[in-house]
Amino acid sequence: MMPATPKLRKLTRDEFTKLGNKKFCYLKIEDTGDDEESFVLYNADGTCFAHRYSKDSALDLLDSNNINLINVH
Repeated sequence: MMPATPKLRKLTRDEFTKLGNKKFCYLKIEDTGDDEESFVLYNADGTCFAHRYSKDSALDLLDSNNINLINVH
């Protein structure tokens, strides 16, 4: 385990919560009814980043913004 650096120890709770935003997202597939799906990207803090109607479009958006997709269980 890496020791905490002084810079990280000085983060406020809000700053710590937003630490991974614009760097990492996770993807959820939601049923929109009428046999259609929406691909929703969420920031690391759980806030919605974007909605897309295809997985390829969602992944392209992440790629164009240099954001990594993470696996969340």
